[in-house]
Amino acid sequence: MKAISFSGLSLLCSRTDEEAMCRVKTHDDHGEFDRLVARWEQPIRRLCVRMTGDVHRGEDLKQETFVRLFEKRKDYQPTGKFSTSLILMKPEAAPEGADPLLRRLLRTR
Repeated sequence: MKAISFSGLSLLCSRTDEEAMCRVKTHDDHGEFDRLVARWEQPIRRLCVRMTGDVHRGEDLKQETFVRLFEKRKDYQPTGKFSTSLILMKPEAAPEGADPLLRRLLRTR
């Protein structure tokens, strides 16, 4: 008899990032917030390092991004993808000489 694997079941039962953030917003669910941080900390860190050109400053900005996300959790509106909300949440960090489009994007927040 063949053994049944339930690894795919966890994918079916896991929440989307948007659903997880809604739980963080409505229930202050720290477990869901930890899951979101674990999923998104490396992509946000890479983005911040690319923006600043400095690994240490990028790490600081990553941490600031997640602090701001948690502080503003009650304002979260699931009108789009969570990743878009998260990327736009990052602190203003464009260094002098950065891409003009990036500088405009950061000024609008």
